[in-house]
Amino acid sequence: TGKRQPRPDAYTFSTFINALSEEGPNQDLKLAYEVLTDMQKSVRGRHREKQVYGFSPLINALAKAGELEAAHRLVEIMQVRSRVKPNVVIYNSLLAGHARKGDSDGCARVLESMRRNKVEPTAVSSMSLFNSYKSTGFHTAIPAVDSLDRMAETWDVFDAHPSTLTWLVDSAGLLLKHARLVSKATTDSE
Repeated sequence: TGKRQPRPDAYTFSTFINALSEEGPNQDLKLAYEVLTDMQKSVRGRHREKQVYGFSPLINALAKAGELEAAHRLVEIMQVRSRVKPNVVIYNSLLAGHARKGDSDGCARVLESMRRNKVEPTAVSSMSLFNSYKSTGFHTAIPAVDSLDRMAETWDVFDAHPSTLTWLVDSAGLLLKHARLVSKATTDSE
């Protein structure tokens, strides 16, 4: 009839990408990437910045799956090809992914990228980071403190969530207890 079909916008694409990226039996990250590629071709001009909502769930899913190299490549594609800046949600996903692996150097690289792009962390950033460290065990308290120090050095007004500080204190006690046991075992064996 000659009527133009409406084109999907960034939110429409984001809805599909989010559904395909969610953990569970319907997760299909390959198809989510294909939809993301279609979004990059279709959503242009003043709506380009809204593409971040399509990238975010896929980057989060990759980071949760431990596919950090792929997640970082996707952030690079987002910045270079789509010319879209990552937001704090995307950075939180990357921080959590690196923390889950106990990778304080990876966390430091993400924090440096946040600083370069003028994206300030939130209390959710610290919670995301430290909940991931916490899930890997008390032995990650030292890299967790290193990451917190980097955040505090970079952002003057950075506040850690109270649960973060509680976990650090508890972990410090466990580390001290472990060190005493190792010391006693060494002394006993001599």
